[in-house]
Amino acid sequence: MSEKQPGGVSRRTFLKGGIVGGSVLVAGWGVSPWVGKVFHRTGMFVYPDRPPTWQGVKSVFSVCEQCSSDCGLVAHVYRGVLQKLDGNPYHPNGTEPHASYATEVRAANLWPAPHSLCPRGQAGRQTLYDPYRITLPLKRSGPRGSGKWQTITWEQLIAEVTDGGYLFGHVAGEESRLVPGFATLYDGGKGQTTPIDPGHPDLGPKTNGLVTYIGASEAGQNDLLGRFTAAFGTVNVEAADSCCDLNRMQSNMLSLDGMTDPLKPDIANAEYIIWFGVNVLEAHFPMQTLARKVADAAAEGTLKYDIVDVRAGNSLLHADRYVFVRPGGDGALAMAMIRWILENGAYDRRYLSAPSQDAATKIGEPTFSNAAWLVVADPMNPNYGQFLQPGESSGAMGGGSGMSGGNAGMVLDPTTKQPV
Repeated sequence: MSEKQPGGVSRRTFLKGGIVGGSVLVAGWGVSPWVGKVFHRTGMFVYPDRPPTWQGVKSVFSVCEQCSSDCGLVAHVYRGVLQKLDGNPYHPNGTEPHASYATEVRAANLWPAPHSLCPRGQAGRQTLYDPYRITLPLKRSGPRGSGKWQTITWEQLIAEVTDGGYLFGHVAGEESRLVPGFATLYDGGKGQTTPIDPGHPDLGPKTNGLVTYIGASEAGQNDLLGRFTAAFGTVNVEAADSCCDLNRMQSNMLSLDGMTDPLKPDIANAEYIIWFGVNVLEAHFPMQTLARKVADAAAEGTLKYDIVDVRAGNSLLHADRYVFVRPGGDGALAMAMIRWILENGAYDRRYLSAPSQDAATKIGEPTFSNAAWLVVADPMNPNYGQFLQPGESSGAMGGGSGMSGGNAGMVLDPTTKQPV
């Protein structure tokens, strides 16, 4: 039952009209800041996406630095504006099979094999045009933790880090704090031989007061920073790899005679892989390359793999088995596996018995093993733990593998039982 109001409008109709009118007012207030821009755009105009074959689109080939995978990329630029980042058709990380360098650019842009770039790489366009992108040095303008910063020129940055001084005299409580600069530590070269603290010579010279911490820099950057810090006289050069990826690097160095470059299995030809703590479908350099190869091999049925990890990630999508371990428990699992293999003879004796490339070739193997090389087992021998070398006493030897002390390995002659 509706109650008529003056003018013949029912109460229900009146309430509906009030609600609609209020909603319109609120909506109008909400869109008022930008409603005028519907008819007038400000700032740089971003052209609608143009395909790389569009007339006027320039293809610029480079390498993605959004992570350390170093995948090739191609930037499509139209009238000075970056349209899109895509996978480089010439680069094997993102394209398989990839185009040869002899391929013309126009043909490469139409390469039939997908040339992909992961979402993180494609986000490089957002980084380029980010309105908050830092393009000038920032200097703290308030107390530590205050979040207050001011922009300074590159010339001021160089002068202050070189000469030092009362750099934060404008900050309350730091008016009298003297910050040493490069020149103070170097002291015309005398800082390289003057101890930081004569009572603690292990701290080294004054120049060790310069600590350089770098992120995931590239080879050329590492070379430049290494030369600079060595010439300056400091040993305190730390990279992100000092904590990130350190376990892998140490295991490679101990297992492969000092080599630290990351190793990857031959996924296309492997029959079985066990991944310890490797999120192959979402991480581990180069991410998209490993993921593509693993997914392809698993789909074709040529590869089976198991995952050993503290968490179940995307890598389980194609895995045959998931083995859960508690954090830090993977070492115990690996030792248990080694023991079982040895006790049950579950190893390829024929392959492990080939100590050289010639011996491997004779049995039809592409590579050889150092498992049969003799190792110095005498703790008093200066080469303890190293591979036995020609001319060393046979009394120092032991069986098994160890760190290499040379390029040649010695084995036991099966007839004479003497090192050869």
